[in-house]
Amino acid sequence: MLLLAFSCSNPQQEITLTAGDLKITLDGRGFLTGFYEVATGKNYLAKDTLAPMLSLRLNGRYLFPVKVEFDSKNNRLTLHYDENTRAVIKVETKPTHLAFELLSVTDAGKFDLAVWGPYPLTLNKYIGETVGIAGNDEFTAGIQSLNPKTLGGYPWNENDCMPQIDIFDQDDPSDLNEKGKRYVLYRVEAAKPAGFGSTLQAYCRNRNKPRIIKNLNYDKYVAPPFDDGGITGSKIALFGCPPEQTLTTIGTIEVAEGLPHPMLDGQWAKTAKGASAAYLIMDFGE
Repeated sequence: MLLLAFSCSNPQQEITLTAGDLKITLDGRGFLTGFYEVATGKNYLAKDTLAPMLSLRLNGRYLFPVKVEFDSKNNRLTLHYDENTRAVIKVETKPTHLAFELLSVTDAGKFDLAVWGPYPLTLNKYIGETVGIAGNDEFTAGIQSLNPKTLGGYPWNENDCMPQIDIFDQDDPSDLNEKGKRYVLYRVEAAKPAGFGSTLQAYCRNRNKPRIIKNLNYDKYVAPPFDDGGITGSKIALFGCPPEQTLTTIGTIEVAEGLPHPMLDGQWAKTAKGASAAYLIMDFGE
């Protein structure tokens, strides 16, 4: 477990964060420049596309960081934006993952939402849209939401319902329109295929005011306010590991971060044999 940092007064210098088999690097603006597998040193970050650590949306317009500073003593990233805004992120290194928590944002209540990523990767042999992983034969990269208000996905829709389509059943992975497409029981969320490979993403919405949105076939649907603390407190994990350790790593993150980790017959339900036992569903009467 390792955490290294360099001053970012010079935009050419980088911040390096390492945990487990993942190393990420950020430039002086607060954009990712590397998403590395530690064992091989291979960089899986896609080139020629934006990769902000965190962006903020204000009145429908996205603000990207213009400068980053790192306090190595307190493990704090400070991202600076236009509009005289700054965001402070707590960084924790764990044996399996990096945890990022948004501690504060200048005048946080005025922002629509905060977005982690999207982080563009060249990985695309397998993609788990809901669980938030992308990988190949050598490496799995993943993102996990670490509290209920942090949603795996991107605010493609203002009702926070992610596209419910088989995104692999089409040539254009950027087309998220559901009309005329095969219905499936899962959604495109924390991981998504892209022309260059894949993206990992999560976000948190500010629900401090009522909103009028499209929802449930209504053009004007009232989404009432809800006090969950807003965008501050949003938290994610980023991880990397060999493919055969993916499920174990996710389980370890759940335990380390105090997330639900259901057990079945003394084993984690995701790996317990009883979870795949045959069962019969039938009508019954009195």
